[in-house]
Amino acid sequence: MDELHIEHPELEARMCADLKHYGILYLYAPIGWEKERIVGDFAAHHPEYPSRVVTDLDRLPESEGELLLVPCLEKLMGRPDIGKLWERISERRKGERWILTASVPLPEELMPFRVAGRLRIYGSGDLRPENRDVRAYLEKKGFRLYEEDYLHIEKDFDNMPLCVYMLEDPLRNSIHGYGRQEKEQCLEDVFFWIDIRFFRSLKTEEQNALLSLACFEELTEELVGTILDIPAEEARTLVKRFRNKGSILEECGGGRWRFTGLFRQFLARMVGKYMASEQLHQLF
Repeated sequence: MDELHIEHPELEARMCADLKHYGILYLYAPIGWEKERIVGDFAAHHPEYPSRVVTDLDRLPESEGELLLVPCLEKLMGRPDIGKLWERISERRKGERWILTASVPLPEELMPFRVAGRLRIYGSGDLRPENRDVRAYLEKKGFRLYEEDYLHIEKDFDNMPLCVYMLEDPLRNSIHGYGRQEKEQCLEDVFFWIDIRFFRSLKTEEQNALLSLACFEELTEELVGTILDIPAEEARTLVKRFRNKGSILEECGGGRWRFTGLFRQFLARMVGKYMASEQLHQLF
């Protein structure tokens, strides 16, 4: 994927206004929504907010009045020094603003800022590009589709940016525009990307655990322990690991979770790819 990508001018305008009012923006969406790219665009298009990316919790910037960007917060959540970040945000230094991106829900440590009206959450609904944004992106790539094609793309992929990027190769090889074959090839590309960039970053035993749990509509710690035949404490730790990883589980309330939509589709493909026939028989 090159530098040409979907842009969100209306979203950036809202972010600009909300930064002045709230001071802290939290972009929360599963894998595939290109949250970091959206934030990078905002920083590039708004030089009135001198920005800096926070990557090292031991060396938080000392200057005041900047826009501090924290990409992929979930990668920092398990670190013992994460408290330094919460402490720094709480200092409320003059003119300092924050944008954080994450595939996990708002941490409890940031909840007081939301209650106080200092933090605004952006979800998938806010980050979703309009059809006109998708059209502008594809036209820059040289694709001119019929209106019904854009409506199909919106329905099939919910205008998820990652899926639209992955649609490029199928469209380039298509002689009839967007159709079933293009959708299927795009999904194969997306699932391959998730497999390489996301799924394989988990431990092998965690990958196997997810495949064993793929057919369940909802999960609880008790169910995880029963299906995987592990002690309750191990089941609790594993669920926490999946929640902190982000883009795997979403909360249903009452100690129940379910797989996020795209990841559920991905797991369905991976079950057939990675599980032996005897494992499938035993599972079902």
